[in-house]
Amino acid sequence: SYLTYMAGGSLPLVAAGVAASVYKGIGEMRTAVVVTAFSVVLNAITTPLMIWGCPALFIPRLGVAGAAVATNLSSLVALVLLLGMLGKKGVQVRASPPNLPMLRRITAIGAPMAASGMLFSLVYLHLGRILTGLGDANLAALGLGHRLEGLAFTVNEAYGAAA
Repeated sequence: SYLTYMAGGSLPLVAAGVAASVYKGIGEMRTAVVVTAFSVVLNAITTPLMIWGCPALFIPRLGVAGAAVATNLSSLVALVLLLGMLGKKGVQVRASPPNLPMLRRITAIGAPMAASGMLFSLVYLHLGRILTGLGDANLAALGLGHRLEGLAFTVNEAYGAAA
């Protein structure tokens, strides 16, 4: 199923996000944005191919799970690109044991924002459940509102990251 494949492919997704954050940390937002945009376009192209299949390209029909496979593939490509470009810049990426005091500090800083995001998602799940019974137009309006709110959130996050 979709969730099984997404869980199985979560490592490249998370690692690509971390690699993009490295670029943000060294002040090269453009590289992270370009690779992320490429990954999104790749995902948009491969998702329908993986869902419905493409015999001419030897891609089997995977149904809903194909969307997860396409996302995992796109994330893996982004990770390889970002790590390769970091290597060319001389930035060494190596595995090391976790720094527990630093992880505690990061958790203390990030936990309130994470909790806020989870609460936000739960509210939209609940609203979606309520509006499902009230007709398609209401549910579509909720989706539109969520996307507009997400756009404002993204702009605010970008300025927050730059600060």
